[in-house]
Amino acid sequence: MSATAPAPIPITTISELRQHHSQLVRLGLASHPAHARRLFAFLARDPAHLPYAARLLTHHLDPRPALLNPLFATLPPRAATALLTLMLSLPLAPDHFTFLCLLPAVPLPLAA
Repeated sequence: MSATAPAPIPITTISELRQHHSQLVRLGLASHPAHARRLFAFLARDPAHLPYAARLLTHHLDPRPALLNPLFATLPPRAATALLTLMLSLPLAPDHFTFLCLLPAVPLPLAA
């Protein structure tokens, strides 16, 4: 019989995220891609949280665009632009998937 993985604890506030992040650091799991993506997914919901996301990225052992790429398509245009700006300021170079993920977030004007 195989053990099932426990459901992730829901994160609804920034204080819960900070507690969860500190537990991940204590357990040595903060750089695990699945946990990092979950933290970034919460932080990307609100551009006010992007400075905290920048700190997470700068302390991440192996920051890759793949951590942020899935978030671009789900964000509103301003938040996606802010996340791209954050990514470029680190410097974390976008890969060939980044702009493909960013396209659905940016409304393009229709040609008349």
